Amino acid sequence: MSPHQFERLISDLVAREGLDVNQRRGGPHDGGVDVIATTPGGDKLAVQCKHTTKETPVGISAVRELNGITGPVYHADIAILVTNSTFSKPSAKFAQQQNIILLSRWVLVRWATWGEPLLDILELEETAGLAA
Repeated sequence: MSPHQFERLISDLVAREGLDVNQRRGGPHDGGVDVIATTPGGDKLAVQCKHTTKETPVGISAVRELNGITGPVYHADIAILVTNSTFSKPSAKFAQQQNIILLSRWVLVRWATWGEPLLDILELEETAGLAA
């Protein structure tokens, strides 16, 4: 799967959740966010995809970049970073501190392949903004 195909897959999965996908954009000029969607409750979701062909964990720089643009640039309420790999410990710690949701390969498998709703996987409350 190419990085572009990965971004398209994530966009399709977000749409499958019942969110209104406002932007499907990827590649070098995506502004740091590949998918922008709106929840039924009106919250804005910004998703950055990190596809890799290696088993290298996604580092903290990707999380910091998403954190720096989610609010100021995209005015998003919820930030998600998704990868077909894993995340480094520093990136996971920083994401937790900044309320950024990280979806690793195994979460992605549950979501994409097994059809589990994202809300169930993350065990989010309705107040988190992803529920109708």
